[in-house]
Amino acid sequence: TLLDRLRAADAGARQELLTSSIEDHVLQLLNWSESKRKDLLRGFVAIGLDSLLAVDLQFRLQTELKFSLPPGTGLNQPTIGDLAEFLLSQHPEFSV
Repeated sequence: TLLDRLRAADAGARQELLTSSIEDHVLQLLNWSESKRKDLLRGFVAIGLDSLLAVDLQFRLQTELKFSLPPGTGLNQPTIGDLAEFLLSQHPEFSV
């Protein structure tokens, strides 16, 4: 599982691992092919992630990471990288 991979990864690799996982979810939610992955760097608003998709993303991440997220977490962070950093800082196992 993602949580197991994060636990096994060193602190420096966790952000990249979580970012990649979030990207995978967003590609699925937007029904985009792998070739559009580079477009995900533009940020949630620019790629058209609306509030309904953000709720779906939040649900998926809560399930994978096994902890509750603050409401609206997906759209409160401007990019996937920012979201990954935020999630790691909030997760009880990985926060400093």
